[in-house]
Amino acid sequence: AMRNANDGPNDERGSRRMNVERAHQILHSAEKVNVTWQGRAVWIDSVDAESGTARVHAENNPNEVMNVPVRELREQ
Repeated sequence: AMRNANDGPNDERGSRRMNVERAHQILHSAEKVNVTWQGRAVWIDSVDAESGTARVHAENNPNEVMNVPVRELREQ
């Protein structure tokens, strides 16, 4: 499949690396966007643009909250 040059950086599994701007878009999106961190499905709770980190929780466990670098998030 052809990819547009402006599709954003992709890793070998075809998922897209995240940046702060995109993380903000997902956070405020009406639609559910599938986001993973280290292969696990997560929800973005908040984004800190200054530090480039996001507060996320595991999709299957809302009590498991983590602060992770936005660049480690992947959009499926």
